[in-house]
Amino acid sequence: MAALSHPNILAIHDFGNDGGVVYAVMELLEGATLRDRLAQSTLAASRTLEGAHQIAQGLAAAHERGIVHRDLKPENIFVTRDGVVKILDFGLARMEEEELPKSADEGTLARTTPGTVLGTAGYLSPEQARGATADHQSDIFSFGAVFYEMLAGQPAFARRTLADSIVAVLREEPKSLVECGKNVPPEVEDILAHCLEKNRDERFRSAGDLAFALRLAIRSGSGAATEVLSRSTPRPDDTTGRAGETSLAVLPFRNIGPTAETEYFTDGMTEEIINSISNIPTLHVAARTSSFAFRGREDDIRNAESRRVELLPSLLA
Repeated sequence: MAALSHPNILAIHDFGNDGGVVYAVMELLEGATLRDRLAQSTLAASRTLEGAHQIAQGLAAAHERGIVHRDLKPENIFVTRDGVVKILDFGLARMEEEELPKSADEGTLARTTPGTVLGTAGYLSPEQARGATADHQSDIFSFGAVFYEMLAGQPAFARRTLADSIVAVLREEPKSLVECGKNVPPEVEDILAHCLEKNRDERFRSAGDLAFALRLAIRSGSGAATEVLSRSTPRPDDTTGRAGETSLAVLPFRNIGPTAETEYFTDGMTEEIINSISNIPTLHVAARTSSFAFRGREDDIRNAESRRVELLPSLLA
């Protein structure tokens, strides 16, 4: 956690040992955990999307450093008085194959042997529930369980007992948001469903892709996310204050070598460019899964304008 520096992750400024007492100096936060916020009242739709976007950005930063949280839940998310969301408690986080501490939290199982169930019941990914190794896509499932609770006002998989919660994660689907009396834009439902896929290979490929999809949903406002992608610069009457911002997609390089074995090299070049220019604040860059949806197509580049509206659906495909 001390190796991370991101606005959406709790900062550690120092740590040490004083007379046998190990301590850490963390930033002072004023506000409440997401659990407390959810217990107090229902979150407004705009705040829910913005908060979810900040969580996804924090996860993306951790994943880029090879850190998997493995215990994402409302208790481990903090909302400051200024509305900044911070991910807390990387106590079960894994970097490569380091040994893990046991957790004393009720409802949390933590062991280091093969076949371990690690995480908090109701927010586990299916692979964690089976004792398989958790990776960044496991965090995305846990994010989906948190996001569902933010939207629906009730847990997705938490049941009366630990065993029932694990069975729900493995076999059951949460109630639809309509059943919960909530009306959200279709693309938000798609994002949520894509996070909660039982098969990890069918979820978002990265938290960065997830954050990108949420950003589109936020910018669309009315729920028509394709409107955001249908123009690269604001119209004269655009009052959103995004003057000068540009949207861009890096199309995959084509392998023109004699064999297909070197295709990984062209894919790597594309990914490197996407990752590099994504750091430009005023530039909105389509995520990898969106751009790679164009791989192998024989489209004339002049026809790409008509295909930009397909970016969000391809991201969720």
